[in-house]
Amino acid sequence: MRYIENNPMYEDHITGLIGASGTHQLTFYWILLVIINLYKQSEIKSKIIPIITGIEVIFMVTISSQNDNTAFFVLFPIIIGQYFLKDILDNKKRAKKIIRFILIAIIIVIGGMYIYKTNDNVNKFVNGKVTTKLEQFGIIKGSNVSVESDEERIGLYKVALEIGNGYGLGCGIGSIQSYGDPSLPMHFGMSEISLRTYEGGIVYLGILILIFTQFLNRILITKKKLRNIMGFIIIGVNITIMAIYTMIFREAFYDLSLGLILCIFNQHYNENLSICNKDVY
Repeated sequence: MRYIENNPMYEDHITGLIGASGTHQLTFYWILLVIINLYKQSEIKSKIIPIITGIEVIFMVTISSQNDNTAFFVLFPIIIGQYFLKDILDNKKRAKKIIRFILIAIIIVIGGMYIYKTNDNVNKFVNGKVTTKLEQFGIIKGSNVSVESDEERIGLYKVALEIGNGYGLGCGIGSIQSYGDPSLPMHFGMSEISLRTYEGGIVYLGILILIFTQFLNRILITKKKLRNIMGFIIIGVNITIMAIYTMIFREAFYDLSLGLILCIFNQHYNENLSICNKDVY
């Protein structure tokens, strides 16, 4: 393990050919795999694809819990939920599809509870890391963390706001090296929100998110008014979350992954979506 010297956390190096510290990249490979399976299932109505996908998801949850991959538990349900949003928006047989969606959700919850109760690694991960994260974000109350404790990425973001003039125009583009400035915390730059806020403030971060959102929306989403607005919102939400967890503006892999996901979304949403069938521009 020649990468251990730079990153001593063993769990970050389980992604094999993807490379060191590749848990987030692995998350997007998994998301793409599941979305492709779901889209293929809608095309050919196979009996085996849902079974294979279910086994894959169980494997993903188990591996992610063992490797401290909290990003998977945030990004996976959000993006997969966006894929199924079409079934809720479709006027044709809406009630039937909503019932089917609820049944799938119930099955997933039951399966998740079974894994939680029977797998010690998953149980420890949920009771420890996940619960702590929820407390740090203020979603739930508890005693796992102190009042002063922040989730690391949020803590680094606060450093950028306070030390890097983040409420203003920042300290200037290129004024910091990721993981290289001894005056800043060791992991500063691990995600975009801290680095970009330090460089150009909240305004600069917001402009980058809007530019990337508009660019992807224009080239990937069908230009009908309702669908275009929906696409802009979905892309904006995804880029914002990815900016919190990843280096989306620095590593082309994340942009490519998001682009492929959106291509499948666009194709999926274009298929007999009666609520968007009118040519409204």
